[in-house]
Amino acid sequence: MRDYFTLKQLVREFQSLIGSVVVECFTQEKNSLYIQFYNGEKIETLQFSTESGLEAIFLRKVFSKARSNFKDLFPEIIGLKCNAVHLIEGERIVVFDFNGLELWFVLFGGAKTNAFLIDKGGKIIDSFLKPKEFVGKSIEIIREKKTKQEPETVGEYLQRVKYFPKEIANYICKKINLDCNAKLEVLPQDIMHLVDETIEQTKQKIEDASEFYVYFANHKYFISPIDLEDSTILKKFQSISEAVNFVYVQSIVYKQAKEKYKEIERQLETDYKYFNKELEDFQRTKQIESKIKEYQLFADFLISQTDLTKKGYKTIDIVDFAGRTIRMPLKPELNLRENAENYYQKIKKLKLLIATSSRKIDVIQKKFETIKLAIETLRKIENYLEIYDFEKQFADLLNQVEVFKQPKETTERFRSFEIDEGAVLYVGKNAKNNEELTFGFAKPNDYWFHAQDVGGSHCVLKYSKGKEPTKEIIKKAAEIAAYYSKARNSDYVPVSYTQRKYIRKPKKAEKGTVVMMREEVVFVTPKKPEGSGTD
Repeated sequence: MRDYFTLKQLVREFQSLIGSVVVECFTQEKNSLYIQFYNGEKIETLQFSTESGLEAIFLRKVFSKARSNFKDLFPEIIGLKCNAVHLIEGERIVVFDFNGLELWFVLFGGAKTNAFLIDKGGKIIDSFLKPKEFVGKSIEIIREKKTKQEPETVGEYLQRVKYFPKEIANYICKKINLDCNAKLEVLPQDIMHLVDETIEQTKQKIEDASEFYVYFANHKYFISPIDLEDSTILKKFQSISEAVNFVYVQSIVYKQAKEKYKEIERQLETDYKYFNKELEDFQRTKQIESKIKEYQLFADFLISQTDLTKKGYKTIDIVDFAGRTIRMPLKPELNLRENAENYYQKIKKLKLLIATSSRKIDVIQKKFETIKLAIETLRKIENYLEIYDFEKQFADLLNQVEVFKQPKETTERFRSFEIDEGAVLYVGKNAKNNEELTFGFAKPNDYWFHAQDVGGSHCVLKYSKGKEPTKEIIKKAAEIAAYYSKARNSDYVPVSYTQRKYIRKPKKAEKGTVVMMREEVVFVTPKKPEGSGTD
């Protein structure tokens, strides 16, 4: 949108602004400048974008100024008539002349793209971006420094010396069946003459152009004033400004799609690592089973001793069933009975870990395979706009995986129970912890549970985005909420539930005290959740 020949065509179109008066100059969004001209009959709007990758200048056919959140700029040109518009030869600088003041639109790309208001002496009066850096200095400081390095290839010659964009440089090379990477120094004189002849013909085609073609290639929209023949035309325009406007808008949409692609790619790569590790951890179950046998041997040996009150042992050597001597580590501050109980507790935890892993492994394996398929599908995307179809195709996966991947510190802070696929219930441990769970951890659309009219834990259900939990999931969550309440031993308990956004904390209320703005009630029998041990 900012190559030299496109700017030449734009400047030709901007001649229609000569004689018009500037009535407004402002910005209403980051990196975009708007100037409105009035010619006595209608208002025309010029837009200038400095956004990286979207640098452009063009006339807007339809435009509405925001009612608020805009900022007026360049007040010096308001009411002035545009006397001339030109492109500085060999440079991507469009100049508007206003009775001795000049507005330079510099389209060098990236941070170098800016607009400068200049007086007769070439001094910068104001600038669109970074005025403190430029005001008072000579405009010469922003002129693009030409490289002294001579072009080595035909492609470099066409782009750096003749100012053609890459796409038209490739077109010229194809026309004469020449490789753009061909070295200039080895080209025969007659071939070089053919190159220069084709350049002049192409320039004339561009000068005579009355239609402007929009193409898409290599993740980029671009404009050509000539038909590139081998490429598929997306759209044709009679106005170069309309073509630039179209490419500008489509490039924004494509940039957003690319960002979405990268976001999903990062998510899937993280999910892949997470579930792969879960599977690897499960494969280590045999090691855990071996450790359980060892701890069982230690504990049984200790409990079989005649004097269980002895303390002070750091290790004891025992012989296992295979006749091997094993050194058993002990805590010297504990007696033999307490050390035995310590090993029994370790056995219980390891068995619980195996049981929990066994219940989860089928779900995890299925998720892992789906993630692998999603990554393979993602890698096949050739146009970032396809990401929205991809997002619909794998919506369930993208919305559910986060339920499984709560940080380790979360599962340590709160009790947590996976009660269904994509449904995890978090349970507070005390009043302070309840407060943190409800007002720190829970999201507005999470579901909140509490046994009605009795003391108990706050419970938060996290479920897949965009879905309502089923009646069965509500029932399971309520049963656990009833279990972690003072009504644990009752036969039938009413449990209130609502979304977190309807929970309020009264002023000066004690920790854990809340008020529900709306609620539903379900009657359940308290049930100890699977995998909760003796808790």
